[in-house]
Amino acid sequence: MGRKRDYILRKFFNFELDRNANVCKICQRVFKGNYITNLKRHLLDEHKSQYENEISEQGKSELSEKKKKISVTFATNEVKDACVQLVTMEKMPFAVLDSEPFKKLTSQIFSGLEMSPITSRNIMEHVAEKFEIVKAFIIKAMKLRLISLKLDIASRHSRGILGVNAQFYENEAIKIVTLGIIELNKKHTATNLSAEIENILQEFDEKPNLLHYVGQWSKHHQIY
Repeated sequence: MGRKRDYILRKFFNFELDRNANVCKICQRVFKGNYITNLKRHLLDEHKSQYENEISEQGKSELSEKKKKISVTFATNEVKDACVQLVTMEKMPFAVLDSEPFKKLTSQIFSGLEMSPITSRNIMEHVAEKFEIVKAFIIKAMKLRLISLKLDIASRHSRGILGVNAQFYENEAIKIVTLGIIELNKKHTATNLSAEIENILQEFDEKPNLLHYVGQWSKHHQIY
């Protein structure tokens, strides 16, 4: 706000570099140097009404700023993917989708694409839809390939998390994809871990006996 007021204030003066002085455009009074405080005091003492009118007009001008009409090209899936990325890859809280700034930015996009607004109440539907697309891609990529699984467990107190990553060779490079990260609600025995891993593999149409498990395990965690 201060810089805007300074800009308005300087409209009342001409600065003469050779004299290092400001000259009031209304009364021609000369002020040595370039001190904002002195210039402002002069306007408030001698030309208060003109100064305040200029501030008022500047405010009206800003409020009545013309909106520009722009043309953008979006596909419905692009908008859905962007919203899914906000709450997954970018780790934004679901509440962002209900916020006024988000609604203001997206309302015309949703309207133009004739799609229902994406909110915290329906975002998980789009996340699930995206998951199925990604899963289909992973299944196709792993088909008829030799797969190595990397298993990791993180545990604290009575909670445990199992992560299952698949590694395979594609286009002369090792590709790594995450098949699942689940909470373990049972003891970390070979039988229980084997069952959880097989459930994940079945979801990706993989047969456990075709795979080699890789991981750092203690003796009682050996599965095969």
